[in-house]
Amino acid sequence: MSQINVNTIGARTGTTISVASGHTLTGAGNLIKLASATASNDDSIIFDNFVDHNTYINYFIVMKNIHPENNNVELRLKFRVGGASGSNGSDTYRSGGYYVYANTSSSGFIENNSATDYHRIANSVGNADNEGINATATFFPATGTAASSGPSLFNSRHVHENISDQIQIVDRTIAAYVTATGLNFYYSSGQIVSGEIVVYGITKWVL
Repeated sequence: MSQINVNTIGARTGTTISVASGHTLTGAGNLIKLASATASNDDSIIFDNFVDHNTYINYFIVMKNIHPENNNVELRLKFRVGGASGSNGSDTYRSGGYYVYANTSSSGFIENNSATDYHRIANSVGNADNEGINATATFFPATGTAASSGPSLFNSRHVHENISDQIQIVDRTIAAYVTATGLNFYYSSGQIVSGEIVVYGITKWVL
């Protein structure tokens, strides 16, 4: 089979590039929207069965104005397992990272931090109008069990104004040895009153 290499493909007429039957033209590194949810007094926001190791190298999550019902609560994460019939993954969840404040002289590290069957993304989240969570995250689901792969990883950077009116910026990685196929977001008490979460897949090169 012959191969022709060119720098640019320009359409002489029209705007369509045709691809052979059975193939899909997908640029490597593209963001493909896989799922989204807008909260309206929900106990949790759950995304199941979006993990596809053949198509996506990892995942990018955007959280906008995730507002709690109750004051001084934690925004928490559970990895989901089991695909379409998803359930919460059970393990010791561990995390580490660092935090700084934008309007007071304070910073520090998050070290040797663990919890059973969940972990916190953010703490001390208030329910005043100017509080709530804005964040981005990258998600690397494990490809197998603890014996055959690394853990599932959720790396987040969030900003929120806490109950002491301090603007907190936190980088945190959450890890658990579960074969994650989805994500579960919820507050430690009360509902998610409002806000939006969008999940994108970052593509591999597929033709």
